[in-house]
Amino acid sequence: MQNTAIITGASQGIGAAIAHAFSAQGVHPILLARNETGLQQIAGQIKAKGGNCSWFACDVSQTTSIDAVLNQILDQFNPPPLILVNNAGWGGPFHRTDEVSEEEWDQVFDTNIKGPFWFCKRLLPLMKKNGFGRIINIASIYGAVGGAFSSTYAASKHALVGYTKSVAKEWGDSHITCNVISPGYVQTAMGLREEEGVGPKILDQIPAKRQGTPEEIARLALFLAEPNSGYINGANLVIDGGLLSGL
Repeated sequence: MQNTAIITGASQGIGAAIAHAFSAQGVHPILLARNETGLQQIAGQIKAKGGNCSWFACDVSQTTSIDAVLNQILDQFNPPPLILVNNAGWGGPFHRTDEVSEEEWDQVFDTNIKGPFWFCKRLLPLMKKNGFGRIINIASIYGAVGGAFSSTYAASKHALVGYTKSVAKEWGDSHITCNVISPGYVQTAMGLREEEGVGPKILDQIPAKRQGTPEEIARLALFLAEPNSGYINGANLVIDGGLLSGL
């Protein structure tokens, strides 16, 4: 396993679980998010378990922020991080399509697809130069289906799945893989909330009859980052308790 990994959206939920999983396997996770307090908390948890990590405040919707942080990271780490987990995402406005503003549309796409694109643009040449790369994009089951009142989010996740497959085709001959994980409903801030009244109805449609855990997503990300996972490339790996199997 490579010794450093960049993880975006690492201050909570799935991103934090991935950071913990990598650290437990001896990988130095570099945690990125806007929430500095959350980053400090996750870093403290990792270090309390005997691990080590670094963190940087970063707004993945802004290319200037990404560039500034990557410049710092590349100054500090040699070789550069060759594992990239594009986990940061925003659910966006839960509006009917005609009620979504241009500003809301742009914010969702800047976070969910432009951010991953810009990280890849900067890091792919370095991965090629070093003869190894693992890119893991976190999408959603809404990258495979539509969602009423979630058209912006679904469109961005469809875009991320397509982008992943394109990167896989372009860079697969350079010992670089690019895969996407599409979680269903997971126990995070964006997961189901019982008080909304929707949760029980959706849980009834999931064969597993439960939400997933961030740790289950993290184990899959860890597997995809392994050197011996090099023949898995361009895959969209759905982890949803069987929900899409019945739709």
